[in-house]
Order: sequence, then C-alpha cells, then structure tokens
Amino acid sequence: MATLSNADLARALVELSATADDGKPKTGRRFYYLALMQGLIQPSMEDSPAAKESRGSEYKRVLNILGRLRQQGRLSWDTVIDLTRELVERQTFESA
Repeated sequence: MATLSNADLARALVELSATADDGKPKTGRRFYYLALMQGLIQPSMEDSPAAKESRGSEYKRVLNILGRLRQQGRLSWDTVIDLTRELVERQTFESA
C-alpha cells in the first residue's frame, strides 16, 4: 500500500474515531496505533536510528492531522483525550 495523502489519512482517522473502540474517546497514541494496525501508515519497523525517526515522524503526522481536524470542526474536541496534562481546577465558593 502506498503512503496515504494527509487528506486520505484525515478521512480515515475521522472514520476510526467513530468505529474503533465503540466510538469512545482515544489518545493520540491510540489513533497512531490504530492507523498502524489498519495499514494507514507504514513507518519503518527496523532497529535503526532512521527507522526510529520514521516512526516519530508518522506519529507527529497523525497528531498534527488530528489537531487540524479538531480545529476545522471535523472531529470533536472530546474525541481526542490528553492524559499527560494535569487538570487545573480553581477552588471556588458559592458565597463570601
């Protein structure tokens, strides 16, 4: 399979968001592994620095496409979850 264009990969990621894992929210890493399992991306799996760079490049590509899909409104912001960031909640009170 030839490398998918970004537009084709974007369409496939939108479809995966709805079908994989029963449509539940997924991390960017999960989207990457789903795309890898489906053959949508094909980074080198060899044990070399160039192969590691290839995998990193494809991972960044998936994340960038997910970000653009969210900005364009083609993918809900709640569809991609980020478990690496701390949730900051301010303490509030109902009265003085």
